[in-house]
Amino acid sequence: MIQPRALMRDQRGVALPLALISLLILTMLVLTVLNLGAVEPQISKNLSDTARARHMAEAGIEWAFDCLADQDLSAFLAGPDGAQNSSDDTLATSVAGQNIAARMDATFCPNSPPPGTLPGLGAGTGTFAVSIRNDSIAAGGGYAGDQVLTGVAVDAGGKFTDSNGVVILTATGTYGTSTRRITAVVSRNTLVVNAAASLPGMQADTYMQGVVANQTIDGRDWMQTDSNGGTPSGTGPMRYGITTQPGIQANIGITYEANVESAFDTVAKQNTVQGKSQSTDLLTSGLSTIGPDNALTPATMQTFLAKLAANPATTVIQSSIACPLRLVGTVATANTPTLATVGSGCPGNPPIGQAISLGTPADPKLVYFRGELDTSSNFTGLNLQGTIQGAGILVVEDGDMAINTAGAGINIRGRSVDFYWDGIVIVTGRYIGTGFRATSNTEIRRAFISNETISNEAAGYYEFLNQANSLAIRNSTQNINMALRAAYNQRIISWREN
Repeated sequence: MIQPRALMRDQRGVALPLALISLLILTMLVLTVLNLGAVEPQISKNLSDTARARHMAEAGIEWAFDCLADQDLSAFLAGPDGAQNSSDDTLATSVAGQNIAARMDATFCPNSPPPGTLPGLGAGTGTFAVSIRNDSIAAGGGYAGDQVLTGVAVDAGGKFTDSNGVVILTATGTYGTSTRRITAVVSRNTLVVNAAASLPGMQADTYMQGVVANQTIDGRDWMQTDSNGGTPSGTGPMRYGITTQPGIQANIGITYEANVESAFDTVAKQNTVQGKSQSTDLLTSGLSTIGPDNALTPATMQTFLAKLAANPATTVIQSSIACPLRLVGTVATANTPTLATVGSGCPGNPPIGQAISLGTPADPKLVYFRGELDTSSNFTGLNLQGTIQGAGILVVEDGDMAINTAGAGINIRGRSVDFYWDGIVIVTGRYIGTGFRATSNTEIRRAFISNETISNEAAGYYEFLNQANSLAIRNSTQNINMALRAAYNQRIISWREN
């Protein structure tokens, strides 16, 4: 007879169930590993496709950024067909109910490849599409307003008119089945200049002793191709000949306007200035086209220059009292003069001995020199010598600019000159001035700005000193657009991945 206790101690037959259970567990583990092995390549592919899609979206932003350069931002806001409220400018945005984005293509970008695929590659390598809209959506309906995205007040120009130099780009990149979207805010620096020559600073001391017969300051609208001696053909607004800031110049007790006018102390000198009349807005010559303007002030100039200098693409060349800089050019090297100095051991390591590209109307440049404070008013931050020609924006900050060019070796549209600039020339800062010296033959076609930022410079120093053999300063809408729309004057100020 078998006892129950003996049966409980009997382990015969246990090995088989245990083996089966272990085999089942191992089988499940193997199946799990095999399943993961099959899924992980797909996960890796998804991650790779997502990264590639994001790269395509980034390419779209870069393409659009380059496309915007040299163009009127408002021209893009009605889409490629230019017709407002048509299908290509009613695209959806990230704001519910605001279908105001416009499609971008190569219509306005003749020097840029069309969007879609990367140059030389097919759609299999990924595609991108870009839309643009004005920063015109105010707070409402749960949306905080475009000012949160851009950092500036909502543009009052509405859907189709950019009035603050800010637009919003959205690029959608696609690779395979993956899609990524990037939104970027592009800001373009703006500057309102209402005269051929402007003295918006705290002092407007002017000296006019050049050859009167060879002098003209003209607020009419000149095109780049208009010949000297002819009539300007531009259709932009006529500007004043010379403007100052409104009010009283503190150190002499008369208005800034009257201070400038006192330099034009003969009828012959007065007749060298022409432009919009203060009283009629029609063409006039003489003192009536020398007037105050509150659009350009030391504060607006400082804001403009700070944004220029903050642009990552900007290179500021350091001039100093110990190492004052010169640009020396010849007829053959007028656009690429050599940077030189009479000093040594220059702080800031300016590229002494190297050629500096000054740009052309087709490829304008920002050329930015920064000096240092000199309360004696005798520091010349930049001296131009020989033959100099450029296009874009030339800035000299905290130092005088002396135009000592000579020879009149280049003929531009019927005028023999040795310093010619298409765009804007700015001399700004403390104890500064601009001297057009006796050997020079200068033409600036758009704007000359001399902006003194302190109010106590000693008498006998001038913000605008003319002793030139010949001097022409002419307003040009074409050239100010060229100078202000260039890539160096725009930057991305906000970026987010949706």
